[in-house]
Amino acid sequence: MKMNSKQSDQQSDLIDDPNCNQPRIAFIGSDDPVNNFIFSKLSHSVNQVGRLKVQWCPGKRKKKTLLKRLVDYPGRITRQRLGKRRLQDIGTKLELQPEKILHEQSIASNKVNSRSAVKLLKDLDPDILLVCGAPILKKRVFEIPRIATINIHFGISSAYRGENTLFWPIMEGQFENIGATVHLIDQGVDTGEILLEYYPELTPSDDETTLELKIARGLIDPLTELFQSLKQSQSNELKLSGKPLGSTGKTIRNRDRRFLNTCLTELRKRTGLLVIPSAPSRVQTYYSTNVAVHG
Repeated sequence: MKMNSKQSDQQSDLIDDPNCNQPRIAFIGSDDPVNNFIFSKLSHSVNQVGRLKVQWCPGKRKKKTLLKRLVDYPGRITRQRLGKRRLQDIGTKLELQPEKILHEQSIASNKVNSRSAVKLLKDLDPDILLVCGAPILKKRVFEIPRIATINIHFGISSAYRGENTLFWPIMEGQFENIGATVHLIDQGVDTGEILLEYYPELTPSDDETTLELKIARGLIDPLTELFQSLKQSQSNELKLSGKPLGSTGKTIRNRDRRFLNTCLTELRKRTGLLVIPSAPSRVQTYYSTNVAVHG
């Protein structure tokens, strides 16, 4: 894939400078405004070597009776429409610049763990694989990078794992658990060691959309600092570690967010029964690096 002159200069500055020694970072994530924003912004400050752009395709659904399908239909359609509208709103407000990422390849969500995906990632030869909005990765994928595979989870994983993890703390009044977790990927779901937690500024006027916008913007500097800390000599083998998850909290599935929950939460906000308290933004970092020593 061809690079524009700005990208070419940026990459050459990072790669040709012998004092830089930036780790090679590959991205993998779905094609939505938040992920595109994060990856695009980071590509200006890290040695980005490529991206797998995940195109979501329908998965296998459990067979239901006709009555069950009819009952579930309004909620499912409403979730889809609200989700699409929210992404459109986020895309407009983020003002994402139409920049190409190096060696970008589209891949279906059900092929992320396939042999072809493994080959694509191995060809990129990454030190770090940064994941945001991708299906659960199998071991043969998340063990490809030399240093680690890192996930960006919109939610505090010690309290809420899975999906809709910004909506649930609002609905349940657990405002201290509104934020994002950057963690290592292991064989669980959002259970890897925590590298950092980002908590956005909170105001009473916030909602799920404004919080996602704040988190997307606020994560750029902490992530850049994390990757800057991984500068290394090519002969060294770095090990990245963080804080064990400890409490696993709730695992939320998309279907758990029912239409009634969305409506009641919005009604409580509009009537003043649910008020998000004001709080400043903050970052908690837990990561450390060490060089592997061979006997």
